[in-house]
Amino acid sequence: MNNPDNLLLDVTQKVVLLKLQELKQTPQGAIYGRVLTIADLKAKGHDLTPDQLQVALSISFADVADRLGIQFFQALPPAALEQFTLMSIMRNEDCAGLLKSLINSFMVTYMTQATSAAAFGHLEGLEALRKQVAVSRGLTPMPMAPHAGSSTQ
Repeated sequence: MNNPDNLLLDVTQKVVLLKLQELKQTPQGAIYGRVLTIADLKAKGHDLTPDQLQVALSISFADVADRLGIQFFQALPPAALEQFTLMSIMRNEDCAGLLKSLINSFMVTYMTQATSAAAFGHLEGLEALRKQVAVSRGLTPMPMAPHAGSSTQ
């Protein structure tokens, strides 16, 4: 009889491999969302070989899939996930933990009447920063999600 934990591990491994394959097909460069490189890691004191970096990406990707769910992981753009992972390595922070905290912190503050407006304001601030990044990379800024009453109209 198959152990359910082994089946989940197999699924996680498969989706991580697919995401890494998608990433390999994505060219390097700002227009593709791939600005950070192994050279940036080395400049911050993380002297990884390309093989070691692939292992680190695999481990981090699997952690995101395990802690935030396979469907959430599959929906993440490969280049964004890679860049987020590289930044978390450079800053010595927990990649999956950052994503989980971002979601949970927003949910708790948004669902609380006393902090809901401030939470939404912070989301809009993040989206404004995202727009600045897009413009600086020569991309067309697009809103991530509908806002301000779209669910009630």
